[in-house]
Amino acid sequence: ENLPEGYIETLDALPELQRQRMLLGQWCGGEGQIFKDFNIAIHTCEPFKLPMSWSRFRAIDFGYQHPFAFVCAAYDWVTDTIYIYHEFKKSGITIDEAADEINEQQRLTNDIFERTWSDHSASDRASLQKKGIYTTLAKKSVADGINSIAQRLKINPKTGKPRLIIFNNCDNVI
Repeated sequence: ENLPEGYIETLDALPELQRQRMLLGQWCGGEGQIFKDFNIAIHTCEPFKLPMSWSRFRAIDFGYQHPFAFVCAAYDWVTDTIYIYHEFKKSGITIDEAADEINEQQRLTNDIFERTWSDHSASDRASLQKKGIYTTLAKKSVADGINSIAQRLKINPKTGKPRLIIFNNCDNVI
């Protein structure tokens, strides 16, 4: 009753994302968000003990001024679902320090990784190899990567769940 005439109608006519925020009061993704299907309530879960039968893999993004980052994921063959369960992101560390972080995470979890993808920097890959971390060159097609993730975010009609789920303690990925 205290709102100006036509206020609700104006909010209702906003683009969907703004409408959800302004009219419905929903916290949702921002303008320019790449993965518009991402929903924190659907695509995240509490951390749990991963079955040993699930494949493990990780991806590394080299950086120094821009952050060095890596994520660990597990693949559930039965549901065709990838679970991202660990992340690391830090600026200003050397490749040797980064390798130590990767090895420490592996030591703590005893995970055996079937594959580790990384950027194409030959010198950084060689430094990792000296620390026992063997990598495969990542496919660098941004469009293919975005499409692949977008497909996994869609709800699988067979399971009623997405095929990409992120542990809710992986704040940087989320």
